[in-house]
Amino acid sequence: MLTGVPLGTVKTRMFTAIQRLRALLTDQLGPDTLITETGTARGDQ
Repeated sequence: MLTGVPLGTVKTRMFTAIQRLRALLTDQLGPDTLITETGTARGDQ
């Protein structure tokens, strides 16, 4: 590892950060907007 941090720790921190970001965005934009934006970004629609 470049930073000396174990891979499991990095994955856990990333997962936690994404969950927190999702919660913050849901509070700001509303759940329907977040789902629509995610679907559009992936090309699912």
